[in-house]
Amino acid sequence: MKSLKITLDVIPSPKQRPRTVSKDGKSWTYTPQQTVEAEEAICWLMAASGYRDYFEAHVPLSLSATFYLKEPAKAKYDYPVSERSGDLDNYTKLVLDSLNELVFPDDSQICELHLRKVYDTKPRIELEIREIQER
Repeated sequence: MKSLKITLDVIPSPKQRPRTVSKDGKSWTYTPQQTVEAEEAICWLMAASGYRDYFEAHVPLSLSATFYLKEPAKAKYDYPVSERSGDLDNYTKLVLDSLNELVFPDDSQICELHLRKVYDTKPRIELEIREIQER
């Protein structure tokens, strides 16, 4: 069974919602620049590490991710639970969208998730993706 383990030296950021703008009766939607840059950084690191097309289609996968956030000077709690730290599902969505069609053909292959969001002095994302053994 294939698996990969990698540490991404990027500052974790949650995926932001698309924005819609209207002007002169016309509307358009765009992805915020911070989200675009974060996804591009993850894509580049994964491709540079040799993980392009690593998993085949229709293979069930498990994803474990730990998001290490820089601890603020005055942390009220041991874990990043304030509204300012972002939702864990939005951090995960950004990673899955970055890996989709790069490391695996479709993020619908992810059948199992193990997620953590913690403080650390060194911001980063640690990922482990592995094939799930079929019954």
